[in-house]
Amino acid sequence: TVYMLYSDCSVCVPTAHTLKCMGCFGPLCSEMKCSAENNVCGAMTVTSYTGGSSNGIRIAHRSCATTHECLQGSIHFLQWRAVITTKCCKSNLCNSKDAPDPPKAAPNGHKCFSCDKEGACNKTLNCVGDEDHCVDVLVGQKTVILKGCVSKSFCLVDLRNIPALMDATMTCCQGEYCNDGNAGNSQSASLLLLATMLMYFLFI
Repeated sequence: TVYMLYSDCSVCVPTAHTLKCMGCFGPLCSEMKCSAENNVCGAMTVTSYTGGSSNGIRIAHRSCATTHECLQGSIHFLQWRAVITTKCCKSNLCNSKDAPDPPKAAPNGHKCFSCDKEGACNKTLNCVGDEDHCVDVLVGQKTVILKGCVSKSFCLVDLRNIPALMDATMTCCQGEYCNDGNAGNSQSASLLLLATMLMYFLFI
């Protein structure tokens, strides 16, 4: 707590410290004052890979954030993988640089079920990097629309806090092929849901 002292110190008034961060989406940046619940400045990079390509599409973002938003990891499906890296700090305008790009990821030995474009969800997916869990995402009446590998940090997100996903449930498990179950919708429908999830991680 910061105290403002009057000249005679007859009154000492506590004032809240307002954190200032850089707010950037792409190349456009400006200073921003954070609300009371945002206690850190954050920088985030989301890199999306399709079709097994090693060249990803990179989106960088900087903003005010909360500590629980400073997570990183990846979520991985048969033809699509997204990796989030973050860097958070607690001093004014400390997020002056983008978060680092993700490291190269190699297969780690874990295997999960995933779904192909026809909706068959019995395909083997080799997990990479720190993807140590398998995942199902269920929407509405328990219709499986996502299966794949995921980092533990993604499993800690409460989808009920995301308005567009209040009717969704994400279930993580550990163990080879532990996300078995019925076939779901096509992979293209799955990516629409994941795009909405990633917007949540962008401190928005």
